[in-house]
Amino acid sequence: MLSRGFRSVAHGRSRRSNRLRLVGVLNLKFHLRFRSLAAAVAALALLTPPSFGNAEPVLLPFRSVHSLILVDAKVNGVPATLLLDTGANNTVINAKLYGDVQAPQLELARKGPGIVGHAFRLRVDLEIAGRFLFSQPVSVMNLGDLPQHVGAQFDGLLGQDILRQFRSVRINYRAHVIELEK
Repeated sequence: MLSRGFRSVAHGRSRRSNRLRLVGVLNLKFHLRFRSLAAAVAALALLTPPSFGNAEPVLLPFRSVHSLILVDAKVNGVPATLLLDTGANNTVINAKLYGDVQAPQLELARKGPGIVGHAFRLRVDLEIAGRFLFSQPVSVMNLGDLPQHVGAQFDGLLGQDILRQFRSVRINYRAHVIELEK
């Protein structure tokens, strides 16, 4: 009986030490994972472009024509004028920037504000403020006589898909700049 009691006590110690070993192994795995996660976060911080890390907003000059805000940009390296459209879900580029692309004509919406039409998606390099370069799909459509209809010449609409990538977008009408904060 004494030997049986000794075994159970010894067995109990063994379980306890196994538990301690298991906790130690789990803690080690956690620390290794945490350390590799911390290293990955530090590496990601180093890869972030300097323009995105600045606390100062980037100033995007604009001009106002008939209460419309027009900004200069580059689409695949080609200078373009974009109409700031905070109501547009997607950035739209006029098919004329692509030469003889056969895109259906757009129509003004018959119900409610906006435009309707058929578009196709293309990935473009879009540069704004001379600093931010976005490589993402945009809608390409034939804007037809929309620029003449609204009374301003432009090559596309700068929509929410681009604007949402900034933490803050402020329009400074006095200085004629849009303040973009990453």
